[in-house]
Amino acid sequence: MDDPGPDTTTEFTAGDGQTYADERRARRLRGRVLGFGVCIALWLLSAVPLARLSSDEGGGLDVAAVYLATGLGIAVVTRAIYARLKERQFWSPWLFLTAAVLAIASYAIASAGEEVASPQVEAAVAGGSSDATAER
Repeated sequence: MDDPGPDTTTEFTAGDGQTYADERRARRLRGRVLGFGVCIALWLLSAVPLARLSSDEGGGLDVAAVYLATGLGIAVVTRAIYARLKERQFWSPWLFLTAAVLAIASYAIASAGEEVASPQVEAAVAGGSSDATAER
């Protein structure tokens, strides 16, 4: 009962500090790799709705590639200015996340006011849908 347990007054040595620094560096690297993986995947996945929406206009994947490249270009310039002003690293997962948001936003702005309707919706409005006729 009188045993105080393990000694909690151990001193840290220089090796312990180096071990902590190495572990911290490894954790930060894993976090950056995971961040880059997720953000690059989101940036590439943003091509799917862009291609789907722009396929009605013709071009499909070509139009989506233009929006992705434009978004990435604006994100690169913005990140370069930020990195220069704040003296930070240029490469960051935020670069690709910003590019994905810019690609979707630029398409939304460019196509604002346009009527987007799928062939199924147009057929239903015209009354020529085969599903609607079969139910009657």
